[in-house]
Amino acid sequence: MSTDHISNREELINFIKADTVGPIKDTTKYKFKELDTSRKIVFGNRDEAENLFCDKETGEEILHMADWQFNPLQAYSSGILYPSESIIDEDGENDEKDSDRNEEQDSENQENKDQEKFSERQEKLKNYKNIDEIQNQSIDIDAVNQRKPNAMAMSFHFELTEKSNIEITFSGGAYDPLPTYESSKESKKNIKNLHRPSDAISQIDLTNSNTWWVCCNRTFDLTMEKQKIFAPNDNYWHHQTLKEVKKGDVVLIYSKKTIKAISVVVEDAKIEENLDENIESTNNNNEFISAKIKTFELAIPIDINDIDEDLKKEIGKDKNTTFTKNGIVDTHYCSPIVPKFYKYLNETFKPYWPINSPWGTKYEKTSTYEYSPSLDDRELNDESMWRAISEFEDQFSFEQLKEKISESTDFEEDLLKTWLDRLVESGEINLSNDSYEISNKLTFFRTFFLRKNFEDTISINSERIKKIKERGYVEPLDNDEFSKVICGVNLKYALFVRKYNSAYIGTVVLENTSKNYGKESEGSLFQSKINLKVTDGKSSNLLPYPSEVNYDSENYIELENKTFEMLYSNNPVYAVGHGTSVGWNDSNEIFTETLPVVKLDNLTPDIKNSKTGELFDIDMLQLSESENYEKIEELLAQYEDWISQLQKSQETIDKKYNDVAEFNIEKCKNTLERMRKGLDLIQSNPEVKSAFQLSNKAMYEQQIRPSQARKIESINHKAAEKTKRIIYDRPLKVQNKTPRWRPFQIAFFLLNIESIVNETSIDRENVELLWFPTGGGKTEAYLGIAAFTLFYQRIIDKDDDGTAVLMRYTLRLLTAQQFERASKLICSMEIIRKKNPELLGSTEFSIAIWVGGTTSPNTKKQAIDNLKKLKSPNSYATSLFILQSCPWCMAQIGKFEISRNTNFIAGIKKNNDTVMLHCSDLTCEFSESLPVYVTDEDIYEMSPSFIIATVDKIARVAWRPDARSIFGIGKEGERTKKPPKLIIQDELHLISNALGSAVGFYETILEDLCIDSKNKVKPKIICSTATIRNSQRQLSGLYARESSTIFPPSGLSIDDSFFSKKDTSIEGKIYMGLFTPGFTTQQTQTNLYSATTQAMSLFEDSESKDPWITNLCYFGSMRELGTTYSLLSENIVRKLRFLHDKYQLPNEERIYQPYSDQVMELTSRLDSSEVVSTMQKLSVPLKELKETSITKFILATSIIEVGIDIQRLSLMTILNQPKNTSQYIQTSGRVGRDINKPGLIITIFSPQRPRDRSHYEKFKAYHQKLHSQVEPTSVTPFSDAAIKRMLKGAFFMYLGSYMPKIYFKDPELKFPEEEFERFKELIQERKEYISSKGVTSNQLDKYLNEIPKEWERIQATIYQDEMDNSLDDKPLILQADSWRRFREDSFLIPNSLRSVDQSARGEIITLPFED
Repeated sequence: MSTDHISNREELINFIKADTVGPIKDTTKYKFKELDTSRKIVFGNRDEAENLFCDKETGEEILHMADWQFNPLQAYSSGILYPSESIIDEDGENDEKDSDRNEEQDSENQENKDQEKFSERQEKLKNYKNIDEIQNQSIDIDAVNQRKPNAMAMSFHFELTEKSNIEITFSGGAYDPLPTYESSKESKKNIKNLHRPSDAISQIDLTNSNTWWVCCNRTFDLTMEKQKIFAPNDNYWHHQTLKEVKKGDVVLIYSKKTIKAISVVVEDAKIEENLDENIESTNNNNEFISAKIKTFELAIPIDINDIDEDLKKEIGKDKNTTFTKNGIVDTHYCSPIVPKFYKYLNETFKPYWPINSPWGTKYEKTSTYEYSPSLDDRELNDESMWRAISEFEDQFSFEQLKEKISESTDFEEDLLKTWLDRLVESGEINLSNDSYEISNKLTFFRTFFLRKNFEDTISINSERIKKIKERGYVEPLDNDEFSKVICGVNLKYALFVRKYNSAYIGTVVLENTSKNYGKESEGSLFQSKINLKVTDGKSSNLLPYPSEVNYDSENYIELENKTFEMLYSNNPVYAVGHGTSVGWNDSNEIFTETLPVVKLDNLTPDIKNSKTGELFDIDMLQLSESENYEKIEELLAQYEDWISQLQKSQETIDKKYNDVAEFNIEKCKNTLERMRKGLDLIQSNPEVKSAFQLSNKAMYEQQIRPSQARKIESINHKAAEKTKRIIYDRPLKVQNKTPRWRPFQIAFFLLNIESIVNETSIDRENVELLWFPTGGGKTEAYLGIAAFTLFYQRIIDKDDDGTAVLMRYTLRLLTAQQFERASKLICSMEIIRKKNPELLGSTEFSIAIWVGGTTSPNTKKQAIDNLKKLKSPNSYATSLFILQSCPWCMAQIGKFEISRNTNFIAGIKKNNDTVMLHCSDLTCEFSESLPVYVTDEDIYEMSPSFIIATVDKIARVAWRPDARSIFGIGKEGERTKKPPKLIIQDELHLISNALGSAVGFYETILEDLCIDSKNKVKPKIICSTATIRNSQRQLSGLYARESSTIFPPSGLSIDDSFFSKKDTSIEGKIYMGLFTPGFTTQQTQTNLYSATTQAMSLFEDSESKDPWITNLCYFGSMRELGTTYSLLSENIVRKLRFLHDKYQLPNEERIYQPYSDQVMELTSRLDSSEVVSTMQKLSVPLKELKETSITKFILATSIIEVGIDIQRLSLMTILNQPKNTSQYIQTSGRVGRDINKPGLIITIFSPQRPRDRSHYEKFKAYHQKLHSQVEPTSVTPFSDAAIKRMLKGAFFMYLGSYMPKIYFKDPELKFPEEEFERFKELIQERKEYISSKGVTSNQLDKYLNEIPKEWERIQATIYQDEMDNSLDDKPLILQADSWRRFREDSFLIPNSLRSVDQSARGEIITLPFED
């Protein structure tokens, strides 16, 4: 039976809600016991209190914890209205520590200090109570932000009729302190069978014994069962301390805040393996340190709170001891007990130690110890003593007790007398007139907190609203209508109404007016909520909340906004929150939401054939072998019918949208026409048909190739057959599937065929923008077009073997990942070419990656050096060769450690003066060589068919003129090959602002390089993105093209563009917002990470846990990410312990903090090879790993915004609202990519950031129109700032492209007048076009004319000194980030389009030391 991940997601959400807001509900997982709170609550023993409780009469939860300082503000963090003027503590804590003991324990001095602290803070706030009085004053924002929220409000829009009635329900809960008690007498009567040794203990000398403290919170039962103390043999000091334990030592065993047992060590500690199948080691070798013990369980465990506080703090001053400096028990496993603490425990708690134990009464005056179980029942022991005493209903004398015990036990009378005297001293037994009695007084146990539910509904009719003229508050009918008191919490309501056109806007307020300075928890309202309906008895009078936007029909951006308003017109907004989030439902009810949850509709690219009701089945293999295009024709016919339906539906939409509706419909018609042109060419043109069939065949083969890496398991050089010398962890096996085109993919393919084939097509210069949600399959769409372009080029001209396709990305992570996918396609194409040389020529299809030197080698020397380092056994070098497995068969490529001193390098070999990649599996078609190039110098020599690059790599042409060979330019600057015909730009939205302006400027030169001077044909440009606004102006600024097309074009609703449709049968992603204004962001992070970690106990098996156990955590800065490391290693430990107590979890359901190797990082600090290996590791499902090996947290920055496709990930937390909506959509798109495991994205909003607060208050409104919220992008390539930074670099890029190579070695370096004039003409022409579209500089001519003057002034002796090697020469150009830029008079040319900041990277090296 398949796992129900949807239900599991709901369980996870409910757990987070219950843990954050409350109250805890009685579920199948957490069962409650009823308490009768109408009577005094008395526990017979403390074990009885270790349960979840609810009130017998009301069923409301009762909160409690073992910590005597506990209060409800520690249990919940959101949805709280605090007492007015409550202040956030300066140290970040969220509440005072309430005393559970009794009123006498309150310290008068502490109260004075608290009052002084409160008064000091109030002094800063006293001037900010009346906002009306301070409108013209300067406000201390920091002081205002120190207040905790005491009110919440919600605004709504409504119409008023004679029968209108506003019904408002206010609800929440207050927690009433509930004292509980324990009975001393009952606790003794209920003593169960205690654990004591079953084997004899031979005589042991205690004279030189040490005493140890062992913390067994998780392993107490197993320790009792095994009669061993044990710990993993790892590097933790408190585990290694166990090695010092020796025979005769005494061990105190601590668990659950009590000392539960005392033990004697009977064998020295030793190392052993595989201690127990239920115990997992933290190290790889499964070694444990263990010591055999004999244990006595205490009849009355010693509560840690009964130990002197000052002594605990004094002990905690030293490192590696029992306590922390705050006097709290440290969680270290084994630590020594210092002599002072030993003496204190032995003497103070003498009656507690079992009689026959090492510290017991029987052995208090001896230095040797022995024990025999055969004599145990004949001598005094704690169990028999207490059982005998408890049989006396009332008082008993010494003689009576002696007589009862003597019936079954031999004992020494003095020993019994001593034992009784000690019990009298400790107050466990009372002595009066020679008679004993078990103390039966009730002692205070701790304070519980009973939830008291609050719910109050008020109704306001239309007459009361009409009394308000323009704006004002609704007057209450009496003094009690708008105010209530619950458990001492004073609440006040208000409704403010103002007229808006012919209707009204109302704002309802719930305010906590309590002023409990002492204990906030008792003056706070929890789970606060407002529900509201406006009806006239029959229907709702609620109206969509007004947007107040008037559109300018001449403004493109405003028309785009209007288009989105039409597309989302079926998703109206009904309310806006103030200090809270809001929601609404189909029952026309609006309400506040403390933890807003929005489920996005799932837009599926898998659309159905309206005639058959089945999904469109467009088989790649079938298209490669057949000339039957009926399925494609049917697809286009149904698209035409859909357009006809749009024209009919246009009559039903609001008339104000007519202009944008007509525009959209015309775009759809144009798209249909172009797709039909593409299909007509396939059917009528043999070359086009052949290229189309071959590209389908290549895509089919690419899709069925293995997807999982085949790791090397072992190497046997002695094997007779060479093909069997390398053993892999899995056999070579193609995937059992039938690759199919999604309708939008084949449609986009058809859309572009005519403009690729026909160089004079009117659509040749049209920029195509593929706009589709993340995970929809955009990559396959443009890879198919790339394959078609390459095949068509070879079919037309077998000798046209230059670079034909240039695919560019903005991030190296995305570049490296897409390189692997594209390499698989090229391998498929190369196999097809080898079978058809007469059609496709003799030159191989090949692919290259052209990126920075930290990702791949720039030079052959760098490649050879890296290979040498990989072979070195002591090297920490990582591979620069990108591929970690063969694209065709997935056999491992890279380092394999044969032995400690020997590395085997699979799939990488030196070939003459360079390095070649090949498959390590000798049975693979590419065992000799792969058609893959990763070294820049190899790329310049080979001009591969398909190049994948980062956008800023083009700047390298200024420094490496050899790079022009990519564009078909030879050594003399002449054209030797045809230029690239297709440019693909992925993730277009990232090319904006400063980077976009830089790229747009350099595109002037790039486009010129891609134009053949013979026919002046420009390359076809295809872009893709999942998020875009203002695309027309962005594309115009980048590429200076008059026209652009977004595919698929929108219809009249966002729910249906024909090629993507809303699918209610598939669950969409859920977004959740977390806002805790009374807490610091770090506290909220800790709480959430702990809750998601502990929630894994809800799920039974690895299949259920798999989507949720790895939390992908996104951060806007490295500083926030760094802080989180410490939260996961320290704070989460305490919070998880808190949750264990809060939910009274048994040991087997307790989840503990992640180990250090369970926290991974995905940031720019990682090398590309590390990024790839990290993603491969994350792709491994939980069922194939031990749970201790699974990654629980991934800490990531913007590097994950694009390109991460790990199907098993479904949980993400985002710290603070990202800077823009595009970033938010892209980031959250990294999870929930498997439709069977839809994602859960939780955003932690910062109370200190107004933007975060605004997003929280409008959470539902924002998310239900998410794509319309994307901010317009800006590209200004000819602004003053862009020209100043980029003009000179573009000029030298132009020279690097067209000047003869010998020129760059000429010491005279004459100014190239002719080339400069051509460059000026090119730049000025581009500027003239851009000036009509956006912001441009008026000083371009000035900047251009400065170039020859500066050239003359420099008097350079060499062209360039990129690496700062030649200090004696004067270079013409230097890197903009060179350390010499401050003293050299050279042209400063950027090496990258991103920044000119200098950076440094450290490297660990090994130095040869001599003895």
